Amino acid sequence: MKNSTRSFGVKARAILAGSLVLGVGAAVTLASWNDSEFAAGAFTGGKFNVQSSITGGTAPADWKDNGTGTPAALSFAVDANKLSPNTTVFAPFALKLAAGSTNAADITIKSTGPVGIGDHLVYTIRQTSTWGCNAATTGTFVAPAANVKASPVNNAFSLSTAGAPTYLCIAVTSDSTLEQGTSGTVTWEFAAVSNAAL
Repeated sequence: MKNSTRSFGVKARAILAGSLVLGVGAAVTLASWNDSEFAAGAFTGGKFNVQSSITGGTAPADWKDNGTGTPAALSFAVDANKLSPNTTVFAPFALKLAAGSTNAADITIKSTGPVGIGDHLVYTIRQTSTWGCNAATTGTFVAPAANVKASPVNNAFSLSTAGAPTYLCIAVTSDSTLEQGTSGTVTWEFAAVSNAAL
């Protein structure tokens, strides 16, 4: 009996010793080294604003935000309210990225005209190097000849320098079948979409 009791005690101590060893091993695993690295970035939205001018001046008052409810009133060199068949009238216009804009702009030109006189008007728009617009004006066509109710001219041109004006010459020609007394307002929209950062 004594031997069996002693044998049991030896086994118990062996098991306990094994348990203690396992316990020490687990404690070493839980005490692993830890280290973290952090990165942060500050973010601020850019600014994007296109303004237009019907004077071509450099004063702040010469440039405005002309929205859909308050379009700029183009000044045609020949009275646009006295059109006769096959007559062309001209008006200068300018666009620019407002100071502080952080992105370039792609411009799409959309025009709308009323039924009646709108069916008899064709327009073109040139990009010019200076302010002014008449029959002698030269430059690159950004809107080719089309009826004022035609499809938009997508990505007609770009604005890529904040504060620098882009000068345009809008020419409108009545066709040979223009009827007396027809009237209406044609509206051009220069829709700007932001592009690459400046």
